[in-house]
Order: sequence, then C-alpha cells, then structure tokens
Amino acid sequence: MAATQPVGVPAAAPQPAPVAAIPNYTNVRNEWAPGDPVPPGYHPETQMRTGLVIAGSVTLGASWLTLGVLPGAIVVSACTSLDSSECTVAGGVLMIPVLGPFLTMPVIASYTDIDGAAIALLTVDGLIQSSGLAMLIAGIVAEQDVLVRDTNIGGVDVKFQPLVAADANGTRVGITGSF
Repeated sequence: MAATQPVGVPAAAPQPAPVAAIPNYTNVRNEWAPGDPVPPGYHPETQMRTGLVIAGSVTLGASWLTLGVLPGAIVVSACTSLDSSECTVAGGVLMIPVLGPFLTMPVIASYTDIDGAAIALLTVDGLIQSSGLAMLIAGIVAEQDVLVRDTNIGGVDVKFQPLVAADANGTRVGITGSF
C-alpha cells in the first residue's frame, strides 16, 4: 500500500545526495588511483613511466658502450694495423646499437672460425641491448595516470623552479618562483 501524506502536514525536504569523502592521502602521487576522488589542489594527468625509461636507457647505454663501442673500437684499431678490411668491418658493425652484436656474428664467421663462447657473448650482449631498448620504448609509450599539484592557487598562477647560479662570489643554489 502506498502511504499518503496527511493533509496540513508539510512534506519533508528532500535530502541532498551524499558527497563522496575525499581520502586523506599521505602521499598523493603513490596512493591515488584512477576513479578515486581527486583531492583539492590537484588534477589528473598522464605521464610516461620514468622508471622504465631510466632503466631501459641505463641498460641499453651501459651494454652498448661496454660491449659494443669499446670492443668495436679496439677491434677497428687492431685491424687497421693488420690491413684487414673484414676485421675492420666486424669492429664497425659491432658498434651499431642493438643489431650490432647479431650482425657481427656472420661478418666474423665469413673470415674466421668463430667459437661458441664468442657466439654466446654476442648473443647475450644483443639480448641485453634489445631488452634495454624494449624497456625504453615501453616506458615512453605506456603512460600512467598520476595526480599533479595545481599551479593556479586562488586565481594566481604560481610556479617554482630550482635556481643554480655561479659568479665571482661562488655558486648559489636556491628556489625561484613567479606569480
């Protein structure tokens, strides 16, 4: 049965919809997830995955420099004194990032007997460089949702940035800002 409102009794005012409580974050950037309420003073953005970009860059760069450029330069300089063009080509190909180790194998095999240890070392080097490149690309392409502090505070656009200055009196480090 439907209840009816008695005559002369005012109807109760409708209650406002409950407002979702904004959680008290201790570390907004790490605790907030998409779909959670956005705390005042912040706005959501997407950013590249900095950790993957750094890890990929370091892995690719360290492997390429230590197992590609350095040995390649040594091979090229040693082969120049021997007047061996095939040997010089092998050293030059080794200096190509990511593909160099894989391309070096057939070049070396074309003029000398290459042993299993050399093939294994070149394969591992190529795989390390490839994984570093994959992490670098994944970090740039796969963006993540993060909260960023608003720079507009009370209608004033506030920006802070580090300041490093060197002059005759020495070096100074500080923070500068504008509004």
